Amino acid sequence: MSNMHNFSDDEEYRLAHCINNCMTDEAFENDNTLRTLIGMSEDSLGSDSAFIDIPLEFFRTKPSVAIFDASEEEMALAVAKYCTITLKLDESLTRITRVKPFNVDQTRNALTPWSIYVEGLKAPYDTADKIKDLFEKVDPVHHVVLPEAWNGTNKFFGFCFVEFNVPQSVHRAVRLFNRFDPQASSQTKHKIKERTTDQDVSELADKLELRVMTKIDWEKLKSKYLAQQKALEQQIKAVWEEMNGRPAPSRKPIAPQRPDHTTFIADIRGPRPPNPRTRKTAAPSQKQSSDQDSQQPDYDQGVVVHVDNIQPRTNKSILKKLLEKSGATTTFVNFKKDIPSCNVRLSTAEDAQKMTTYFTDHPTTQLQADDAQGTRDVINALAPLKVRILAGKEEEIYWQTQEKKKERFSQVRQTRKPNHTPSQDASSGAESSSTSTTPMKLDVAPNDGKKSKRSETPISIPQPAKKPKNTHVHF
Repeated sequence: MSNMHNFSDDEEYRLAHCINNCMTDEAFENDNTLRTLIGMSEDSLGSDSAFIDIPLEFFRTKPSVAIFDASEEEMALAVAKYCTITLKLDESLTRITRVKPFNVDQTRNALTPWSIYVEGLKAPYDTADKIKDLFEKVDPVHHVVLPEAWNGTNKFFGFCFVEFNVPQSVHRAVRLFNRFDPQASSQTKHKIKERTTDQDVSELADKLELRVMTKIDWEKLKSKYLAQQKALEQQIKAVWEEMNGRPAPSRKPIAPQRPDHTTFIADIRGPRPPNPRTRKTAAPSQKQSSDQDSQQPDYDQGVVVHVDNIQPRTNKSILKKLLEKSGATTTFVNFKKDIPSCNVRLSTAEDAQKMTTYFTDHPTTQLQADDAQGTRDVINALAPLKVRILAGKEEEIYWQTQEKKKERFSQVRQTRKPNHTPSQDASSGAESSSTSTTPMKLDVAPNDGKKSKRSETPISIPQPAKKPKNTHVHF
């Protein structure tokens, strides 16, 4: 240990500043020695792994601190005097730790008290630097966390997390910028006028109309949302199990009133034409065959598959090419943009089985909207295509939906047909007569060897009626 020095206040401040710079997140990312020391620490294996005690002797190896040739006692005095907000000493005054934990992935939840959630951001506040400049009007900002787009683009979604250097800045930022609740907004506006002299911040906050809350409140809302989502999933699962003939786990099984669902199908497709029957009693074998025919569905089974994890901005032709890599032939792709799943109809049940087997054995991920080949590489942010064959009640609902669409389409076509009028009948008659290849018989009086004047016996040829525009009549 070196001898004691009589440092001036300025030298003590610069010493404390250099020690503080060695304990920042940037230093943690760039200093391999510091990361190794934290990794080797026995405390890093505990629950408080973010709060690591660093010996003061460690800083004597750093050039910025070594130039002072300060002892551990002098470094402890400088830290206790100028770094109380960011660093704290242990009881032995030989080790220091950060008040704010290190910014490592395992301790992101510990940074919650230093962060706020901001929603409703628009240009020009759509980059990390611009957002940092905006909230530094309140207090110094450590960094801004922007959400990553799932497809790897730099699209800004209008919300982010802002992390301050001290926890006290969090509530101050919420008080100054939050304009989500109208009542809270008016109260906050009066508080700003009373407690701060910077009217520019309040005027800017009124224009932006942001929703700002602490990350602690945001995590509470997130937990509430996830709980509600889980309850809805269980409710949907219970309804789905009931539709497939299985009782829900939380409900008592109820005997179905219509186990064969034939009445329900008849209501959708309309009444079937009555089959002529004789009064003779049918043989038992004939009864069994007729019962089997009535139980068989009126559609091809096993030819429809459901595809998940599709690139939402792709189109039908590209998706069809990608799916037909399996060697199966698709007949109809019911895909709509911005929806990552769809139903696909194939020519045969063998093709459906072939497609399902192919994408199960060869996981394929569609990277871009125009990607018709896919990739077999594992992408952390994307999931491969999942293909499964529709069966049971799910398949029945699909074909019932197709029948409804056909009926609606036929009704629309009937309503769009023009009503027949006498002028249209005359028009159609004139067109048929003019386009006919048979010569028209003219009623002309015989010429008794005398020359007749055209003006005396004009030939009356029926003129075609006027046709609407954009139609062609061939004479």
